Amino acid sequence: MPKLFYKDLWGKRADKYKFLESNDISTVNWQELNSLEPYHFFVPKDFSLKEEYEKFWSVKDIFIQFSSGVKTHRDHFIVGFTKEEVANKIRIFTGTLDDETVVDLHLLKDTQAKAFGHPYPESKSEISNLQSTITVGYPVQGTDKVEKIKYLNGRVYINKEQYFENIIEDVWNYHIGSYKVMEKFLKDRKGRRLSLDEIQRYLKIISSIAQTIEIQKEVDRIWQT
Repeated sequence: MPKLFYKDLWGKRADKYKFLESNDISTVNWQELNSLEPYHFFVPKDFSLKEEYEKFWSVKDIFIQFSSGVKTHRDHFIVGFTKEEVANKIRIFTGTLDDETVVDLHLLKDTQAKAFGHPYPESKSEISNLQSTITVGYPVQGTDKVEKIKYLNGRVYINKEQYFENIIEDVWNYHIGSYKVMEKFLKDRKGRRLSLDEIQRYLKIISSIAQTIEIQKEVDRIWQT
């Protein structure tokens, strides 16, 4: 049976990078795992009470009915980006349509896009007013559909033609936890058309992040003095 080895690495990102740069597979102090069938845990486990534990009732014997827990494969049905979208889905699901029609409405992307799509606004006056205060822009008219997300030369592209402009790299790379805020906002909407409200919200996020970065710099400056 193959052997399993484990190494835990805790600390700040810079410390982890430093460790990885100065070590390789031959210099790491590995911990060999005692892997037992059928679980094969990939982390250290204490199996000293395994026999006593297995004498108790199985969870399957306690509960007659059970499921595999939280699932996300139907999020496209239960989650909506607008109140109207969610309301429409509820009306369809609780209405008199047969099951097959309900499935078609929520699995065929083209049908769903037609039902819940947002037309491109005829006027960008609201966006222009917002841009004037935060110095970023969304200058090109088009489909507003989020397709391929890319940051290049101060622009965040959502497709081949359309982009948000005048965005510094620090703002684009700003993280909360493990997520890049600006990228995640668009990734969550990939394949959809951005509504006017979402475009305005994205512009506000850009402004908020830029201000947050400046405040953090000021806090760091005060702390260091």
